[in-house]
Amino acid sequence: MKRVAAYCRVSTGLDDQADSLNAQKEYYEQYRESITWGTTE
Repeated sequence: MKRVAAYCRVSTGLDDQADSLNAQKEYYEQYRESITWGTTE
């Protein structure tokens, strides 16, 4: 079994950066659901 991880980050604690972090997480969650690999939380 192979494992992969997504790395999301922001460089500051500003509110607009929180939106960026949420967008990154959403992107990787959608990508994960679009492939046929098994997933874990």
